[in-house]
Order: sequence, then structure tokens, then C-alpha cells
Amino acid sequence: MIAPDLAALLMPAQILLVGRRGGISDVIRVVTNSRFSHVALIASSSGAWIVVEATTDVKGVAARQLEVITDDPTVEHLALLEPRMSLAGYQRELIVKAAWLQTNEAYSQRVNLDILLHVPADARHGVNCALMAWRAYNAIGLDLIDAQRPTPQAWIDSPDVRVVWTRDTPQPDLERSSPVAQT
Repeated sequence: MIAPDLAALLMPAQILLVGRRGGISDVIRVVTNSRFSHVALIASSSGAWIVVEATTDVKGVAARQLEVITDDPTVEHLALLEPRMSLAGYQRELIVKAAWLQTNEAYSQRVNLDILLHVPADARHGVNCALMAWRAYNAIGLDLIDAQRPTPQAWIDSPDVRVVWTRDTPQPDLERSSPVAQT
């Protein structure tokens, strides 16, 4: 279920940053020195809130219900962002449409490798989640992050973006609560 305080703020084309624990998310968070490991765009379909995102799960750009992220127990941090400048409804529609038009794009581990190696990301090889969102905004002429280093942290660091809502879910200290650690 989407938290009521978040639901009241949702608008198409907002940027959702996600910080998960485990697997590749931990690597992304360490490499980018960020609490966040993923970027998605907010959209709506048939009255339901969804996210458009580039993921390794589907090997490209796809959509799923927002609750899949908000109810995921591995998600520790969420932040809802939007441009500092006001967007008209038609601009929000164009941004979401530009995200949808990327559904044939392959997810690129190469873009992530470029970021890891601190070289400019080569978008000719596909997209990662942050680059997908940058392309969607760039379709209406907004260049909100450096497309050469598309990361979740680049979105939160951008002076052209503001944080609208956040949620941090404290996780138990597994080492201290482990029976093995107490022996």
C-alpha cells in the first residue's frame, strides 16, 4: 500500500530514488557513495500509480506498480524528487511518454561499468535507470543531471531538482541480533 503522505504528493514525471540492500544494489551504493541504488519515474495507468524504470530484472525499460517498490522489505530509503521549475501537465505527459518510448532499450551493464571506472558513460550501449530518467526529461529540453555519469546520487545532488518526500526505514543491526554474534 502506498503511504497516504506519499500518495497525496504523487504527480506524473516525478523521480523516485530507491535504496535497497543486497546484491547489485549494495555495489551501486558503495561505488556511487549514495544511499540510493535505483531511479524510476512516476506515472499513472488506469488510475493506479506505477513506475517506469530500467532494470536488470526485465533487461530493459518496463513498468510496474509503485507498491512493488514501496512494499519491498529490502528498500531502506526512498526519495521523491521533481525539478525546481514548475512543469505544466503537458510537459509531464511528454516526459512520461519519452520514458515509455525507451521500452525497447536494453539495460546496459556497460553504462554501469563506465561509471565504476570513472569514465564517461557511453549511452550507445543501452541505458541504466538514471540515464533512462535523464533521457525522458531531456526530451523536453531539461538537462537535470550529467548524462556522462548517470547515477541515483547525481539526481539528488542536482541543483535543478528538489526533494519532495523521503522515507528512511531503519533496519535491524543483523550482526548484533544474530545469536552467533552473541556467543
